[in-house]
Amino acid sequence: MIKCMVCGMELGSIKSLAQHISRKHGMTSEEYYTQYISQQPKCKMCDNLTKFKSLSHGFNTFCSKECAGADPAVVEARKKSFVSTCQERYGTDNVMQASSAKVKFVENFKANHNGLTNPLQDKDIHSKQQHTMNTRYGVSSPMLSADLKERHSASCERSLGVSHPMQNESVRAKAVNTFNRKYGVDNPYLIPIVRETGKQATRAKAEVSLEKLFSNGPCKFHGFDSTGKNVVLYCCNCKSEITVEYYLARTRAVRGQSPCTKCFPINAQVSQEEIGFADQIKSLLPNIEVITSDRTLIGPKELDVYIPSLGLAFEYDGLYFHSEARLDDPRNYHLSKTLKCKEKGVQLVHVFSDEWINKQSIVISRIKSMLGKCDRIYARKCVLKTVASDEARAFLNANHLQGFCRSTVAYGLFYNEELVAIMTFGPSRFKPGEYELLRYCSKKCFSVIGGASKLFKHFLRNNLEIRSIVSYADRRWSNGGLYRSLGFSEEAASKPSYSYFKDSSDNPVRENRMKYQKKKLENMFGAQDKSEHEIMLEHGYLRIYDCGNMRFVFSVQ
Repeated sequence: MIKCMVCGMELGSIKSLAQHISRKHGMTSEEYYTQYISQQPKCKMCDNLTKFKSLSHGFNTFCSKECAGADPAVVEARKKSFVSTCQERYGTDNVMQASSAKVKFVENFKANHNGLTNPLQDKDIHSKQQHTMNTRYGVSSPMLSADLKERHSASCERSLGVSHPMQNESVRAKAVNTFNRKYGVDNPYLIPIVRETGKQATRAKAEVSLEKLFSNGPCKFHGFDSTGKNVVLYCCNCKSEITVEYYLARTRAVRGQSPCTKCFPINAQVSQEEIGFADQIKSLLPNIEVITSDRTLIGPKELDVYIPSLGLAFEYDGLYFHSEARLDDPRNYHLSKTLKCKEKGVQLVHVFSDEWINKQSIVISRIKSMLGKCDRIYARKCVLKTVASDEARAFLNANHLQGFCRSTVAYGLFYNEELVAIMTFGPSRFKPGEYELLRYCSKKCFSVIGGASKLFKHFLRNNLEIRSIVSYADRRWSNGGLYRSLGFSEEAASKPSYSYFKDSSDNPVRENRMKYQKKKLENMFGAQDKSEHEIMLEHGYLRIYDCGNMRFVFSVQ
């Protein structure tokens, strides 16, 4: 029996009590509950008031389904309930792991969708899905939304402790086991049909992109040839159909040049960037002879810019055309030209296209310094101070081609309270007890006369326990003159090293090869019985080589 707390009358059930308080006392169940049993509670997750359910249940614990779904305890309980039910009915943790359930799903879907076996094969469903995504988030795919990506990363952090599932070792191991169980391979790209499907999808995406790219140009896109490596174009100028290498056609179109190799043969067309590069150097030396496309100094090889009176030459190296895709000897090509120029008493500087495009102001400053065209500041008029890490980072990122790197010591020269030169040091990466001069640079378009010497001597005076200092000069840019002036001795020269860049990118940028070591590629693309180079080529990356480094050592007497 249940007793009414208003009049004391005993009733046989909750339902009877609800009818009694309504008819006899004119109260709703919620009013009775809050007055005689418990006050209206707040949501466990967000502090909003919750809704009343019934006399027997009282108030809800959460104000909404969203809050309930955000509570870890509820999520865990739902998971356990779901797994328990699936185990009881199908003998698996998930209904779609049961072959009988999968067969039934496919059969039902086939019957209702004209023989299709997957929801996303249905154009109406796919279109509806994209419409919903666009309506809610303004994008056609979840991973195109910054908000959804952030929520996905946050969810992964909560459940797996990482920002992406494949960064978690147990998830990766589970994926490998699943592929081995289903297909007998560790990685889906080892399955011929998956690899071919991926190629087709990439090609279809490229076709859409190229059609748009060529829509307003002198050539019209007619598709790929049978190899998939070349594009077929119709030139509106010469009225002919031509086959052009994909990268060459796309690069020319992006730069506003005609892709037609009949109207504009490959060797007859110099890139706009190279022309702009040469014009910039010419503008700095209006009264000095500057030769472009010179083949007299180290013929038959060509130098893009040659300044005989200064013993200087410059090469503008477009990444693709100076990579392994186009050169017969990519490893030694750049160093070979550098050494041939050195034999003739000329310093050759190689500027890669990504440096010119993305860090042009720093490149111009370096060139002006070599030409003696920078404004001068004298070190004796500067104040030497220790530079904080944040200030060093900002200055190096703004003024040094390689940007900031971690250091333990940073000294700077300040002129009128402004940092105009910096030198940083840290323990050697390769030899215990040795220190390394990591960075030296001055403010863009300024030369601090005596700056390097003043900073280096200060380091020696304040670090008397250090007996050896090492540093490295990039042979693309330097002949080591600065180190020799500081008293360093050249100890050795390394062989040319390589970087990778993405062949299909509109603005390719070199990336450090250490990022793509074989062990790291296994995490990115799965374990494969291939070399690092083979895997990178398969995923559209090319190697480009530098000129190596010169190693300089300063021994403290």
